[in-house]
Amino acid sequence: MKKLVVVLNVIIALYFFALANFYFWGSFLGLFAGAFAKPELLKNPWTFFVNMLLAPFLIYGAIMFFRKTESKYAYGLILLFLIWIETQIYRFFFVTENRLEMTDLSNLAFFGAPFLIVYLTKYLNTKYISGH
Repeated sequence: MKKLVVVLNVIIALYFFALANFYFWGSFLGLFAGAFAKPELLKNPWTFFVNMLLAPFLIYGAIMFFRKTESKYAYGLILLFLIWIETQIYRFFFVTENRLEMTDLSNLAFFGAPFLIVYLTKYLNTKYISGH
């Protein structure tokens, strides 16, 4: 069971690292493309700035999942929840004009599956590794 927890921690860390790089470099390229190629992208640059702001927190989360601290699970759960809420609020109010679409459900799966994996890993770690 200990090896499963270690493997899940590595998978979560890699997910956070990939998401951080996607958020930062995708937002950077979006701002760059908006400035030179498609100025309509810069009508509301809020999402670009928020994603660039969240990227260092995701990198820190990736680093935390390689450590042996217990706070990494709470940090990961809170961070995923905040990112999902920010994405949903932005889409609901500014993109879809107060309607839910299929993309919102795919966002739930994209952030919900890692949320469940982090929670499962936390449960397995406390149940089988820590002996509680």
